Amino acid sequence: MGRSVCGRAVWRFGGVELAEGRQDVSVRFGDLYEKLRSEQIGLVAGAGGLDRPVSWIHMVESAEIATFLEGGEVAIITGVGLADPSGLLDLVQLVDRYGASAVVVNVGPYIADIGPEVIAYCDANDLPLLKAPWSVHMARIMRIIESEIARSDRAGMELAAALENAIRSPEQPGIYLPYLERNGFSRTWRYCVAVIEPAPLSQEAAETRRTADEALLQAARGFVTFRGWACATLLLDGRLVAVFAEVDDAAAEQRTTELVEHLRTSGRGHALWAGLGGVTKNARCIGSSYVQALRLEQLERAADRTDTLPVYARLGVFKVLLAVDDQRVLREYVEGTIGRLVAYDAANDTDLLLTLKLYLELNGRVKDVAERLFVHRNTVNYKVAKAAEILGADLSSGRVREELLLAIQAKPLVDAS
Repeated sequence: MGRSVCGRAVWRFGGVELAEGRQDVSVRFGDLYEKLRSEQIGLVAGAGGLDRPVSWIHMVESAEIATFLEGGEVAIITGVGLADPSGLLDLVQLVDRYGASAVVVNVGPYIADIGPEVIAYCDANDLPLLKAPWSVHMARIMRIIESEIARSDRAGMELAAALENAIRSPEQPGIYLPYLERNGFSRTWRYCVAVIEPAPLSQEAAETRRTADEALLQAARGFVTFRGWACATLLLDGRLVAVFAEVDDAAAEQRTTELVEHLRTSGRGHALWAGLGGVTKNARCIGSSYVQALRLEQLERAADRTDTLPVYARLGVFKVLLAVDDQRVLREYVEGTIGRLVAYDAANDTDLLLTLKLYLELNGRVKDVAERLFVHRNTVNYKVAKAAEILGADLSSGRVREELLLAIQAKPLVDAS
């Protein structure tokens, strides 16, 4: 949901917040902690939150400063702004409420030690709590964290550019394969692409949409980081693209379902359309999986279905239709085969095409069609006969039934285009 913090519009997606003008990246806190262990900093609580994504670092010495947090920060507390050391628990609870991913407490002249109530709170809420002696210079700690985030930012930008090239220019492997491998994604791995598009808010300004889309991207990255998946995400033509690595069809579907559900339940409060492509043989085929996912997502959008995930691996013969690049061929076939029935339904507000579709899909079992449509069997018989009359089709012919069903299945692709 969107909210305002200190006069800035802020979008939240599943624990990740993004203020206008800010572009975050996600680093797993557990990886940062490994870099900090040599600096005499120890983890004293919140070990269950080591997978939290980190976007930045912030000194937090008062309740007012805590409200400046935008989500995903490592909050450093020295206690210099606390009127009483007993206020540490309140401050830790506040930074947690504003989305901090971890807390570093610098014990010394202002905070003698971390009390058991603070440790208990962080353990209960899986908020990583680090203890740093006063001899440790916080400026050095901040440089280490900033350096890791900057490195992740550069790698993320390079990886996103490589994936965009793999999608847009698959015939030029030289402009994406080396960069994928440099960022840990092998050219020989299998990949699967998911495309997710948020439904636009009414009268949404372009700048607001860009901020919200970026928040969606960062939420996805944060969730992927938290789950520990080999997956890269990017924004492409106003859509979120997730590229899963080293997965089979079942794993890709499960992960996409989890990601979509996470974004649907914790996002801007409106719908998402999604589609999942097929698993590739290697990195050279990422573009093909993207096209499959994109076309399925477009079908969902055209049908205004926001509660389903079409999966390429489950399409059966529909894969053949999805692979037709020349939409004019499909359009001519659909119009030439069932065009008169479509026009009749539109002119008379009838559902003959739907009835015929179910009749063909259910192999002519009138009873089953009647149960699906909640009508009498005689009604089904009448509508099927009427549809056959309009089309001049002999439904006793197996070839005719196949041609009609193929046209009916192709119609959504034509409509979406």
